[in-house]
Amino acid sequence: MQGTVHHSDAGSEYTSQRYTRTLAAEGLVPSIGTIGDAFVNAAAETVMRLFKNEAAARDSPFRNSPLAAESDVGDVVVDWVHWYNYARLHSTLGYSKPVEF
Repeated sequence: MQGTVHHSDAGSEYTSQRYTRTLAAEGLVPSIGTIGDAFVNAAAETVMRLFKNEAAARDSPFRNSPLAAESDVGDVVVDWVHWYNYARLHSTLGYSKPVEF
């Protein structure tokens, strides 16, 4: 993961010194982007909004228990990304799955 860019939505939690140090310790490069310009990172913002609403929400079908451990989060991410690419129909792709596009 060394050198991987970690994009965030400019929320205050992403500006803390502890968070920045943690990213650096893992070899990640932080990227907040332009604050107040929704069009700079619109595609990534859309995917993150969908993830938060569809996978991370308490009533998500991808969760069968509280996200108490890092492995719990990893399981939800893997399951949701697979579903997003292989099963979810996308209107911008003519209601096909990304894997078919």
